[in-house]
Amino acid sequence: MGRIYVLLFLVMAIWGFNVSALSTLVNSVPPITLTAYRVLVAGLGVLVISYFMGIFRLPYKQEIKTILLITLFNVVFHHSLLALGLTKTSGVNAGIILGAAPLVTMILSIVLLKDSITRLRLIGFFLGFIGIIVTSIIGENGLSTISLGDLFIFLSMLMQAFSFKLVS
Repeated sequence: MGRIYVLLFLVMAIWGFNVSALSTLVNSVPPITLTAYRVLVAGLGVLVISYFMGIFRLPYKQEIKTILLITLFNVVFHHSLLALGLTKTSGVNAGIILGAAPLVTMILSIVLLKDSITRLRLIGFFLGFIGIIVTSIIGENGLSTISLGDLFIFLSMLMQAFSFKLVS
């Protein structure tokens, strides 16, 4: 049981460094090129891991449309807009905007899927978002001005939240 928690921790740590690494790399590599390589390496990694875990299979015909929509929103739009946005905004602003993803996903669930939300979950989301803002403002340079990059980051996060709803 402890092994699974170590693996989860490693995955979350790698995922957590994603925006910081991207913010640095987009200064050296064109954002769309960087996104293409990231997605290629991640996709190949998933295929190899799923094969060795014995869970690899080709999609059924009725799954292809959904897979293509999720690919368009979560892979193409989300990652491209994220990389482009990071060339035009601060890491602090990106962190605040991306931290809003659970709130936006929750709102999309209510609007698109007619999900209901408990008061406790709502309080949790708002406290989490306030925590993101406070820790980001206290950071090295604080909150910087709003830019075109912030819009790209917001659209990136919105595309990802929408793709999560397509998955569910």
